[in-house]
Amino acid sequence: MDNPTNSASTPEVEEVTWTNKSGWEPTDADHIAIAMLNGIAQHTTRRGQSFYSVEMLDPTYMEAEDVRELPVLGHYFGGSCDWLVVGMDNQGVGYGYACLGDPMDAEFGSFSLVEIESINKGLLIFERDEHWTPRTFAELKQEQRWAEILRYVY
Repeated sequence: MDNPTNSASTPEVEEVTWTNKSGWEPTDADHIAIAMLNGIAQHTTRRGQSFYSVEMLDPTYMEAEDVRELPVLGHYFGGSCDWLVVGMDNQGVGYGYACLGDPMDAEFGSFSLVEIESINKGLLIFERDEHWTPRTFAELKQEQRWAEILRYVY
């Protein structure tokens, strides 16, 4: 008879491949936290990608005087909603700019990426933009796709 030990595999850790201008580098604990968050993600198969990324754990956003000058490290989207993430803690709480369809009601603040990830209503599912290139809000505002959403930022 087989030994009933824990046979759960360890979640795979993502390789860090971005250029970090703040000088912050993720620790082993950061990689483990992201692997654990991705391990509990409910809709990874449907998305075809991991929902959390170690790049967004950069803690320098907490020390910034003007968040608008920070690089937007990640973008989540679904339906008419967009979340531009400048940082995230190891519990899945992101900080950045959230637009839930109406740019007049969009705002800076914190949001639970764990809750956003768990939403699965019919055809609606929220995803991480895996082709995202970090840039500041000022740079994003120059791009036509973001001009309307960020109209009220400055």
